[in-house]
Amino acid sequence: MSLGPVRPRSRELTAILACGCFWGVQQSFSRVRGVRKVECGYTGGHIQYPSYRSVCSGVTGHLEAVRISYDPKVTTYRALLDEFWRLHDPTVDHCPPEKRLADGVARGVASDAPDQSVVGQYTDFVAAT
Repeated sequence: MSLGPVRPRSRELTAILACGCFWGVQQSFSRVRGVRKVECGYTGGHIQYPSYRSVCSGVTGHLEAVRISYDPKVTTYRALLDEFWRLHDPTVDHCPPEKRLADGVARGVASDAPDQSVVGQYTDFVAAT
């Protein structure tokens, strides 16, 4: 009995999105078709291993974020951003770095990729513990 040709696993891409409180966002992104893994953590900031309490206090400069691993053959970065905008309103009173990042991503999306000059500083990710 032949099972047919083995298909290679498609390339996996990663997106890091800062959406305010990450717990509900994690659950929403995990339901998006093509998303393989969603991790909660922090991006930006100036402390190597921040705690949840220190991030929430605003003293570390970090933003709560999710790191999303996804299959680009099943979903797109643009689809992830559509979900991001459905979940996150940047006009709500957020800290200035979060608002700047959200505004920059909204302006910079082209060819399924964000404006790296705006979001490049937010590519480091520290998993929440």
